[in-house]
Amino acid sequence: MIGIAGIGYPLARVAVSRRWFDMSRYFFHFRRGQVIVLDQEGVEFASIEDAAKEAARRAQEIASKDALQGGAASSRVISIADHAWRTVMELTF
Repeated sequence: MIGIAGIGYPLARVAVSRRWFDMSRYFFHFRRGQVIVLDQEGVEFASIEDAAKEAARRAQEIASKDALQGGAASSRVISIADHAWRTVMELTF
């Protein structure tokens, strides 16, 4: 594993067909109105594109649950942050 300077989360290295890929940790923070839920654990992905797909999956799951519960549609945001908690992408739904 490769450590990230000053961060306790290591980058994982994954062997796929004899090639090594660095895995980065991404955090998925959720905001609805003034309420923010911070992701303290994060998930490792090979690329930001994979993290964006996960954010879209989570957004669909949240929207489906809200619809089943009869909740009013409100502006919700999933912010994807990198290992330093810098926002790299936002998904509004």
